[in-house]
Amino acid sequence: MAERGQVSIFIILGLVIILSSSLIFYLNSMKSRETKSEVETSYETSLDIIPIKNYVESCIQMVGEEGIQLIGRQGGYFNKSLYPIRDLGQAFPYYFYEDKSLMPTKQTVQEELSKYVDNNLFNCLNNFSIFKQQGVNVKHNGVRTETLISQNKIIFLVFYPLVVTKQKTETQISEFSAQVENVRLHKIYDVIQNLILKHIRNSHSICLSCILEYADINEFDIYLDHLDNSRIQFIIQDNKTILNGEPFEYIFINKYVENPCNLNIDGDYFQIENCLTLKKEELGYNFIVYEIPDMAAKNGELFQYKVIASGIGLKYSDSTYLFEINSTTGDIRFLPREDDIGNYTILITVRDGFGSEEYKPFNLKIN
Repeated sequence: MAERGQVSIFIILGLVIILSSSLIFYLNSMKSRETKSEVETSYETSLDIIPIKNYVESCIQMVGEEGIQLIGRQGGYFNKSLYPIRDLGQAFPYYFYEDKSLMPTKQTVQEELSKYVDNNLFNCLNNFSIFKQQGVNVKHNGVRTETLISQNKIIFLVFYPLVVTKQKTETQISEFSAQVENVRLHKIYDVIQNLILKHIRNSHSICLSCILEYADINEFDIYLDHLDNSRIQFIIQDNKTILNGEPFEYIFINKYVENPCNLNIDGDYFQIENCLTLKKEELGYNFIVYEIPDMAAKNGELFQYKVIASGIGLKYSDSTYLFEINSTTGDIRFLPREDDIGNYTILITVRDGFGSEEYKPFNLKIN
């Protein structure tokens, strides 16, 4: 009987051990499944966020490109009301006014770009309607952008809190970034800053050789447009920075003190009033556009011609729908079509950086 009692106790202990092991195994298995479920849910959630993140960042890049173009044409400003001086009832981005610099700091230009993104990003996103069709709801709050003008690119860091909901899953995301590559705004700003410093040293003159040197070294086209006897509009065109298919342009205006002509200065300088003509003669500057002969072209055959001219900052334009003359090189290149057959009188206009214009007509017969 004692032996049987001992055997029963061992059997009971064995069963307890087996049941305990099974219970521990079951609990561990359930915990593993719960952990796996959490990982799977997190993974599925991340797949919902990725297209939204990409969508927002593609809009940041597109809006950023538009903003860069706009602030270039407006002298670094998004809001024209921030221009330091409003002259003759019009808003111009003055960078130099008689004897002082009004050029915005690089920090100001960055802030103006940030304002553009803040004001226009939501229009690009279209209220996330593309995701609503997929059962994804996106709630959003205000946008805050920080912009960095780097050496050859512009970086946009955007804080934009979003709450993304799909069925019962809710996820938050708030930080986005994008950058526009191959933009030489940093270099353009430095060139302008150097020009303004030279103006401050000599407030009645423009350093012509400096402008030509900066344009040559940096491969810019720099145009000077006389608005009147004291104001000159500067246009810096960078053909290496292409935004939305167009070369980047940066435009600003300088106003100089109207003084009598003083030629007792370095030969690199010229005065901006009636001294301009005298100084151009002194420097041996000539603006010449050569005659364009009458020509013929054939339907279906490539037509090419280059308008020959000499001068500083030349810009070419045409009066016909047949072709678009290259505005900086004067090259004409197009393929006549059957509908183009006929005789045409075409006027080519060439303008130099000092505001002078020459007009050259020619006849083109398309057979």
